[in-house]
Amino acid sequence: MGWVALAAAANSIASRRARASAHQIAAPQWRPLGVVAVLATNRRLLVLHEGAWWSVWYSAITWVALDAEAGRLDLRFEADPPYLLVGEWAPYVAVVIVAVLSEAHGVEAVADLLRVA
Repeated sequence: MGWVALAAAANSIASRRARASAHQIAAPQWRPLGVVAVLATNRRLLVLHEGAWWSVWYSAITWVALDAEAGRLDLRFEADPPYLLVGEWAPYVAVVIVAVLSEAHGVEAVADLLRVA
């Protein structure tokens, strides 16, 4: 019986490590872009990076998490990698995004995708 208990414990530890590893792999992998300019419009964010403007369409946002105290805005999308905007202006960008999405979809719909720390 001792061997069975030992094998069960080893299996439990291996399963726990596999779950932890899968969780870490599934977590967003941020790639620092450095300082970027961000322009908020009524339909999208325009991000200037390496001399080119990139569009971040509000309609593709599926999750918004704001930590105003830390100046961090986490944006998740339907099919694109996540964005993490960091800086003293991040809460203001969040206000623009929430205002535009609320106008387009209603406050209740936006409340389902908004997380505030």
